[in-house]
Amino acid sequence: MENLYRKAHRLQREVLQNPHLTHIELLSKLEPYVAKSYGKVLDQGLTLKGRFCSVTKSLYQRRNTRDAISSINTKEILNILEIDAYALIADHERRKLLCTGPHEALDRFQDLRQNIKAENEALIRRLEGGWVLDKKWDMTIHTPEEEKNILNVLFDDKTPHTSLEFVNSRYLTKEHFNTLAFQGRKHHITSVDLRGAQAFNNSGFKALHNACGDFLEYLNLSCCPQLTFVGHVENPPWIKSLTSLDVTSSQVFPAYFPSLKRLVMKECANRQEIQLQTPLLERLDLPNCPVLQCLQLDNTKLMEVILTHNSNLKTLDIALLFTQPFLRQIDLQG
Repeated sequence: MENLYRKAHRLQREVLQNPHLTHIELLSKLEPYVAKSYGKVLDQGLTLKGRFCSVTKSLYQRRNTRDAISSINTKEILNILEIDAYALIADHERRKLLCTGPHEALDRFQDLRQNIKAENEALIRRLEGGWVLDKKWDMTIHTPEEEKNILNVLFDDKTPHTSLEFVNSRYLTKEHFNTLAFQGRKHHITSVDLRGAQAFNNSGFKALHNACGDFLEYLNLSCCPQLTFVGHVENPPWIKSLTSLDVTSSQVFPAYFPSLKRLVMKECANRQEIQLQTPLLERLDLPNCPVLQCLQLDNTKLMEVILTHNSNLKTLDIALLFTQPFLRQIDLQG
């Protein structure tokens, strides 16, 4: 770092003293050897690749002609080709491709540049909603066997997408949200719609919350008959082996959704308790949940609440909703 500042100071001084310096003359002030080598090939009409190979030829006259380029030269070439150096350095598989000699290095970089450009364009298309995995999947028009195949493809694919709308599923469970492929792209998902999921239960909610709870802005868990509790459950050590979550024998905490703005849970015949920490939640749609008794929300942004036909809900929980400072509408009919 000290050497870098020293060169920068000298560069500034030379430019101030003689603003008409050419780039070769300026380079010779800082790096005489490099300037001399580069000056020899400057007027030969070579391409960028040709200049690079000519200037660095003496640096790579080794027994092994496939020796790797140094990390300093690698970063400089990345900057020339406008490639994100940090993304490549963080990717182990791509970094291994850089271990080539100078005659192959630029070809490698050009290929990597094209690949990165294609990936970025594909990601933009997905974020704009033009990707196949952002379409609506309704299992009522598919046979059970077709649904199993769709689930395998959807949750084993590593392609990032922004929404997951998989409704009226017969087989969607926690195992799908625990797949390595889904865990790898979870941070892209901001919207999830699982209404009508017949096999989705308390364990499934926990897996979904752990996978992408930090990023969700919209969540729809309507008509999920096996989902009885919406919250965060910690099992004591002696029941860790249980396959399903027994809320009565576990420690219960609010499930934290820091980005959630809308929550929809309509017609949940068996949902008894909801405990959530949702600091940005603006709209709550919770009608027709006849056995719902407990509704606890850690929130100050609520504007619209629908709680129609929830006759068993505690009066205190309802009263607390009226203390919301931004509340504009609350429907308690039935």
